[in-house]
Amino acid sequence: MARTALYFDLMGTLIDPRSDVDAHYNIARRIIDMYGLEDDPSRLWAEVSRIVEELTRDRHISFVPFREAYMAAFSKVLMQRGHVLTRRERERLWRLFIDMHARHLRPMPMAGEVLELSRGKFDHLGVITDSSTDEVNAVLRSLGISHFFDSITTSDEAGVGKPNPRIFRLALSKAGFPPHAFYVGDDPFRDLKGAKDAGFFVILVGDAESPIRPDARVKNLVSLMDLISGLRLP
Repeated sequence: MARTALYFDLMGTLIDPRSDVDAHYNIARRIIDMYGLEDDPSRLWAEVSRIVEELTRDRHISFVPFREAYMAAFSKVLMQRGHVLTRRERERLWRLFIDMHARHLRPMPMAGEVLELSRGKFDHLGVITDSSTDEVNAVLRSLGISHFFDSITTSDEAGVGKPNPRIFRLALSKAGFPPHAFYVGDDPFRDLKGAKDAGFFVILVGDAESPIRPDARVKNLVSLMDLISGLRLP
């Protein structure tokens, strides 16, 4: 059983959110080409995003998988443009979604160095993410960082999204509920609240205002390296 464990959020913590915008733009551009649309890619993706947001807003209470939400969104925006999607076409667009994220997502500066340092410091390294299992596995392989992690816990697996503490407790169970568990995230609501409720020592990355006090705060991953280096672990 691990005595020390460190878990990471992905988007905004280890993965640059600007690259997520690139992935979405390229998904929309491909859809426009596939169906002969005259839309602007950014505007088309904004429509998709609004539908997904409506479907998943309360997924920490009433869970809707992102795969289901995105396929529903693709179906709706294309139906509005005269295209009724078959099940096979919806699956094809979901595979496009996964492929574009694997191709375009980029790590935050110093992400690899942080993981290398953490690998030698903690008994267990994990990921806790709201992203779909399909997407996470593809992206981590593409970025070449999957080997750092002992466990990956997704909302698909937990059946709830952040900040529901169930997803955090599931992640802890994979390390045998270590007595010294740390979590690094950037979102005061989804990351900080959920991890605190599950008993983690929470490190908040960035300068977002938070009504909940984190156990530690760092500006970026460079600062996180300094914090991890200075930790005195059993």
